[in-house]
Amino acid sequence: MQKLRYSLLIFGVIILIADVASINFQNLSWSENWDNYLIFIAMAATLVSIIRSIRSAQKSENQDS
Repeated sequence: MQKLRYSLLIFGVIILIADVASINFQNLSWSENWDNYLIFIAMAATLVSIIRSIRSAQKSENQDS
């Protein structure tokens, strides 16, 4: 399960980098890049969730030992 979490974390970071690379930096208005902004917000929230899950699993493993 831990390997799956790390794999999802790496995959999410790759998607986040690809999303930032596809932003139109000539026009940063919401109307021009709304889809990229929403993907960025969603992926950032997902990555935070995965990181919290990894830390929680590590804490529970340490307490069991």
